[in-house]
Amino acid sequence: MSINAKLLFGGLLLAAIAVGSFVQSQLVQSGASQIGARIFTWGVEPLSALQAAQARTEALTLRLAEAQDMPGAGSRPFTAEFNDILLRLGNLAPAVPPGSAVIGTMEEIRVILSRLKAAQGDVSARLMRRELAAAGALFDTAVADMQNEIVELRNRSNAGYAQAFQIQASGLAGLLLMGLLVAAYLSSSVARPVRAAAQAVRSIESDPSAPIEERGLGPFTELFGALVSLQSRLRERQAEREKGFAAGTAALKEEVDKLKRRFEAAIGNMPQGFCMLDEKRNLVAANDSFRRIFSYLGTQVTAKELQADPELEPLFSGQGGEVVVRETPDGQVIEVRRMGLDGRGAIITVENVTEQREARRRIEELAGRDALTQLPNRIRFHDHLNAALRRENQKSDIGVLCLDIDGFRGINSTYGNAVGDAVLREVAARLEACIGDRGYLARIGADDFAIVQKGLPQPAGCEALAADIRQACRPPISVEGSTLPASLSIGMVQIKARGQRVPLDPYTVMQDAELALAHAQRQGLGSVCLFASAMRQEMDQRRQLEADLRAAIGSDQLELFYQPFIDVTRGRVSGFEALMRWRHPVRGMVPPGTFIPLAEEVGLIDELGVWALREACRQATGWPGDLTLSVNLSPVQFRSASLIDDIRTALKMAGLAPQRLQLEVTESLFLDNDEGTLATLRALRALGLTISMDDFGTGYSSLGYLSRFPFDKIKIDQSFVRAMDKAENAAIVRAVIGLSSAMNMSVIAEGVETPEQFERLCQEGCREMQGYLFSRPRPAADLARLILRINSAFAQGEFAQGAPAARQRA
Repeated sequence: MSINAKLLFGGLLLAAIAVGSFVQSQLVQSGASQIGARIFTWGVEPLSALQAAQARTEALTLRLAEAQDMPGAGSRPFTAEFNDILLRLGNLAPAVPPGSAVIGTMEEIRVILSRLKAAQGDVSARLMRRELAAAGALFDTAVADMQNEIVELRNRSNAGYAQAFQIQASGLAGLLLMGLLVAAYLSSSVARPVRAAAQAVRSIESDPSAPIEERGLGPFTELFGALVSLQSRLRERQAEREKGFAAGTAALKEEVDKLKRRFEAAIGNMPQGFCMLDEKRNLVAANDSFRRIFSYLGTQVTAKELQADPELEPLFSGQGGEVVVRETPDGQVIEVRRMGLDGRGAIITVENVTEQREARRRIEELAGRDALTQLPNRIRFHDHLNAALRRENQKSDIGVLCLDIDGFRGINSTYGNAVGDAVLREVAARLEACIGDRGYLARIGADDFAIVQKGLPQPAGCEALAADIRQACRPPISVEGSTLPASLSIGMVQIKARGQRVPLDPYTVMQDAELALAHAQRQGLGSVCLFASAMRQEMDQRRQLEADLRAAIGSDQLELFYQPFIDVTRGRVSGFEALMRWRHPVRGMVPPGTFIPLAEEVGLIDELGVWALREACRQATGWPGDLTLSVNLSPVQFRSASLIDDIRTALKMAGLAPQRLQLEVTESLFLDNDEGTLATLRALRALGLTISMDDFGTGYSSLGYLSRFPFDKIKIDQSFVRAMDKAENAAIVRAVIGLSSAMNMSVIAEGVETPEQFERLCQEGCREMQGYLFSRPRPAADLARLILRINSAFAQGEFAQGAPAARQRA
């Protein structure tokens, strides 16, 4: 029998023993499990139900013990209890195993209880107690019988599990015995031949030419024959390998020569200089470019000559970094790089970077120049100022000037960018000619210039230079047939000489100069202002005010006041203008002129505007239906793409009719984008709103805007109303009223404060007015009393003197 057959037979025998013992054990365990299940279903559950029925019977017996012994006092009140006990016995019957002694006992109990139930109260309590006592005795018998049956089932289950354990133990012992027999057989018939084969393999490994003895080991004879064949093939391959090694060595030498030629060609055609040093710093190889760059050392430069150069020696020794930049005697700039070869020498590359350095210098020069004016730009100016502050802060005074072209934004908007660029070039030329060598001039923004002045006492030097600049820019500029102003606002900072080397921050200096410039711009066109520490305090206060304003939004600090519009022809209030107020918890009431420009500057005006619009619409829904609501729109709000949706949403949320809402705009909003602004106004009018131009007559192009967009209402600015005693102002008011009538627009005069102004406006035919004469802005809670007071005043004739004239002119 072969080894495979013997191993197969042994394996099958082990498997048969294992399967047999497993099957027999499972059969016995299955029987024991079934008995265990019967213990629960035929024993525990029925026993619990039987004991429950017994408990109900005993409880009924106790209740009967309390009843009187008289006919008719027995069973009728306990019919429900009898039904419950009989029901429990009926549910218990299917769970009792067939052949159980409990079945007969339960039947006797059922007969007694059924008989008592059927008596319907015709038996005495004593007789019922006797019958129930008999039933209780039968219950005890049934419980005892059922407990005995449970014990018998448990014993049978335990016996089954014990038998299954014995079968498993016997099977395990058989498996161990058979395993030992198979292991003994394998040790005798397989292990010895395997050890012999392993020894033969080791002999081949140590000496492939050593002969192998073929041993007759039955099934392993074939294995030893294969080993002998393997040894023969190894000897043949060894001979072939020795032959191929000789041929490969020759080919490798040829390849090395080829690579050497390629290497020489590569380094010879490199535009950079190249040389290689060995571990002893001897020059191993160098190309022609390398020798040309160092031609000043000789025609055949050597490593020693290179190392003799004091600037290059640290590079060659590896102690001076990896890059050296130096200038050769003939004026060329070279960049020498060293790359180490892990202790086996180094590679040195040399590149002529003269042209690159010059190009980089040119690029840096262009990067620091303003393309339009050819002046230094903001980056170059910052570097110059920084260097001046570090170098001069303890030697002499320094002056810094910031300059801004007045009205340049309007020039760009009105005449176009080409004209604006021409103005910038002309102003830059005038500044260069005026400043000369008295300062460093740069263009640092769109229309902003800056100057650093050194070596002169300050602030006298700055003030003299500012005066010269104002004089140089006084003549207007003529561009493409247009004469344009060229005045400059100037902010100045003086930095006094100090005795310590503590450099100032250039950003802080420029911030101070810009603060001074902002103050100069507020003073008027062409103004000059010197920085003072109070300006920085004002800026800090402004920042704090901004933070407070951000906190005020959504914290109930903002509220709306309303100033009435008066229809003098009807003698009554015609509407209200919503005016925002900020009740600061510390500052008190903050004027709109303080926080509205700040909100426009820092980007909060959109949020404030949406809040005011929604709140005003919400409050206006409680007014009489003939009153209009007027809300001011900032020019900044017109840049918002959501303006129309915001207005539509506010009307919808409040339920206010669009015809009752009037939007007041100023002509300054046309400075940025005429066409876009006109398109937005047309879209707002399409909603059904009324569009009013506020502060009419104070701008430059009001008539032009009226022709392009016919407004619904014109508001005469209060500056004309307050000065109507002057003939020219009265003429302007008269012209505006006549213009509005001719263009079918309504007109309202604001700033009416005196009866004389009221009378004069009525004589000119103004039908609607607004001002302190009628009322100051009041909170929403006061509007009802305000309407009654004003309407009553007109009814009583307080303003009747001028009203007929207005009605007649109307």
